[in-house]
Amino acid sequence: MLALFLMSLLFGLTYVASKLALQEIGVFQLVFARYALAWLVLRALVRGRGQWEPIHRRDRREFLLLTAVEPVGYFLCETFALRFTTPATVSLILALIPVFSMLFALVIVNERPHLFGLGGAAICFSGVYAIIEQQPGDVLAPAPVVGSLLALLAAMAAGLYNCLARRLTRRYAPLTLTYYQTLAGAAAFFPLALWQTARQGLFIPGEITLASVLYLALG
Repeated sequence: MLALFLMSLLFGLTYVASKLALQEIGVFQLVFARYALAWLVLRALVRGRGQWEPIHRRDRREFLLLTAVEPVGYFLCETFALRFTTPATVSLILALIPVFSMLFALVIVNERPHLFGLGGAAICFSGVYAIIEQQPGDVLAPAPVVGSLLALLAAMAAGLYNCLARRLTRRYAPLTLTYYQTLAGAAAFFPLALWQTARQGLFIPGEITLASVLYLALG
């Protein structure tokens, strides 16, 4: 129980860390830095364990589709959502990920959910609607409706990822998939981060921002 609580706490703090980092750097800069640092750590881990395994040619198209959904699509939506609304709202809406996983499994692989699951999904969507409808705007949530809708898209992306990833997770080790997805995420966001840096100019981020990015990369 304690381990579950600590895991939930550490995961929940990622939203706070992202919100803090976004006070100083842009979305593309944050996501690129997060993935670039994580890839460096994973590279050392993979080499240290001798678990280097390439993605086979026949699986590359499926892998690229998976990567486009998550990390690229998911983290774009999640990070922009945190720019427009509060971490608490984003975390509550992302609790819909299991619901979307169930719905996508029904549509894509014809996996029929239990009646109680459908009832729970209806209750969850009602709760999210109430959050979007009633959240007031403030300094931490300058555009709460936009942020909530982006968080909803992030939850959909994660749910779709969970459904699409089933075949690849049976063929490759989790560390292998994470390594290549992290590399692909860093490569995808690098030109966008470069463009954002060119617009804003070079600067040295503050300690809170650096600590937040490091936490996100290692978390």
